[in-house]
Amino acid sequence: MTDSPEGSPGRTIALLGRRVPTSTLRLVEPAPSRAQVLADGLLTISRTVLYSAGLGFLVLLGTWLTLEEGFPDVWRDLHLDPVSRASIIYVCAVPAAGGVLYALSSAASRTLLARRLDALAGTAPEHVPVRTVRARALADDATPTTPLVGLCVALLVAVGVAVLLVAPVMIFASDMVAVGLTVLAGSALLTVLVGFALSGLRGRGRRAWTALTDRPRQAWNDEVVRSAVRTEKRLRPADERTIDLGRLHRLAARAQKPLTVVGGVLLGAGPVVGIVAVYLRKPGKNADTRYFDEAGEVAIDVLITAGAVLALAGSAVLLLALVATTVVRVRERRALRRHALADDAGTWRPDDALVRRALDGPPLLWAGGVLVLGLATVVVPAVLALLQVTGDPAHPLAAYRSTIGATGAVSVAIALLGAAAVVAGMPAGVRFRQLVRQTWHPGDDPAPVVAGS
Repeated sequence: MTDSPEGSPGRTIALLGRRVPTSTLRLVEPAPSRAQVLADGLLTISRTVLYSAGLGFLVLLGTWLTLEEGFPDVWRDLHLDPVSRASIIYVCAVPAAGGVLYALSSAASRTLLARRLDALAGTAPEHVPVRTVRARALADDATPTTPLVGLCVALLVAVGVAVLLVAPVMIFASDMVAVGLTVLAGSALLTVLVGFALSGLRGRGRRAWTALTDRPRQAWNDEVVRSAVRTEKRLRPADERTIDLGRLHRLAARAQKPLTVVGGVLLGAGPVVGIVAVYLRKPGKNADTRYFDEAGEVAIDVLITAGAVLALAGSAVLLLALVATTVVRVRERRALRRHALADDAGTWRPDDALVRRALDGPPLLWAGGVLVLGLATVVVPAVLALLQVTGDPAHPLAAYRSTIGATGAVSVAIALLGAAAVVAGMPAGVRFRQLVRQTWHPGDDPAPVVAGS
């Protein structure tokens, strides 16, 4: 068979050394294996933990500074100084675990995806992965050795700190000579192991990655991708039809942006007002606490109350914005799924913007899991710090230790539920996007940029 004019159904194209009809080309999002779902889930969890740890540091630091400067009596009476120090230490320790998990899960996710694409290129090369799937596995900067090299460098930095700071102090400035020598010996052994790992990653690891991605790169070159896009456009139903999602959807869609803006402004104004009250009470760290006449004290109380009310109101409005967004997305996805499964689904197509939102947005279960996991990551360090200091029966908060322990258990359980929702939401999202693409052929619209979502 020879090439036919551009756009002709009889046209063929070279694909891995053989001619195939362009009419058989399809843009797909390959279903991930179970191992890849787990690796993608761990990757999302590690990213969420890293981002939330940064947010948690700022939240806890701001909370403790506000209490120390604005309410010194409460700070002193409840002995909150050791609580603040311990919570900051815990929240700073989280990125270490998150960073290790990120490096390992990122390397595993990219490797497993590349293997999936290599197998797909061998068995069904006419199924061309969508753009962001190709970018995750086949882009030049997507080598899975990169995060592992970063992990090795971080380990070497830790070894350097141990050798230059920790071990000398133990050997020469204390009576822990044996421990210091052990640290030095362990550091030397770890340096050798990391050196071997770096050598393997930069040599054999890169060569193995190049060999693994060679066939997919050859199969889905630019010409094949363009032909697949043209085929999808020819298969796309011509008659556009608007899906009526109802009055509730229209109201929620119109309310999303205003609620988000108002909530953000209120939430930002709350701390500012509170800081003004703190400054009036104590204008500097070493300044004396100021007291005013009755009118001045009332004004400060009003400012503190107003700051708290503004922050709470902003949080409530943002929660309403989140509810409105969830309502919009749930109704849109349900409508698309219902229409895609209808008998006449292939004879018409929904609004382009509606389909694009469905393909770009992450699954609700996945998004909810990320939100819950992020909140738990912020709360758990503070709970751990409270448990640590209330181990002393003389601490003023020791009477609440059981309540604090129960809060910690609930927070950990919520974090585990969030992690499970992240992993479970990924294959559900892939199946939904596959259904939309197979029904209406929207073209090479990008899948979500978050790994596995």
